[in-house]
Amino acid sequence: MTGTCSSFVADKPTTTINIKNAVPLVVDLDRMNYDIWRELFETHSIGYGVSDHLQPSTEKSPAPSDEWIRLDSIVKSWIYNTFSHSLLHMILKKKNTASGVWNDLEKLLRDNKGSKSIQLDNKIRNITIGDSSITDYCTHIKSLVDLLENLDNPVDMGIFS
Repeated sequence: MTGTCSSFVADKPTTTINIKNAVPLVVDLDRMNYDIWRELFETHSIGYGVSDHLQPSTEKSPAPSDEWIRLDSIVKSWIYNTFSHSLLHMILKKKNTASGVWNDLEKLLRDNKGSKSIQLDNKIRNITIGDSSITDYCTHIKSLVDLLENLDNPVDMGIFS
């Protein structure tokens, strides 16, 4: 029974044709939606039994089998298919593994968090209503606040008092 269950889990990733059904976000530098995307992607990978492909290999890791390489290619294609075109061009490397892509993305997006937080904070502090409706104005503020929260830099709502 265990062999059948294990075989079923290993075969599941090949049944997913369009990752965008499970992870409907396109990760993008400008949208700063990495944390939400990551949660969805990790959940999907765990569900399909391939989350180990997101972890770096260790010195004790055995040489990859043909099956491991096949599954790693599937996971890597899932990752690439959820990137914006500009991000894909920044991350794409020949012969990279899924965990290599995963870690490269983490480094790139985490390194930009500080400067992006400063930019967004300045936008919030300098926002004016201009010709916008009150609904559009509040929606814009909310989207900036949400972006800052995604960057682990929540806004102290006292600044609006």
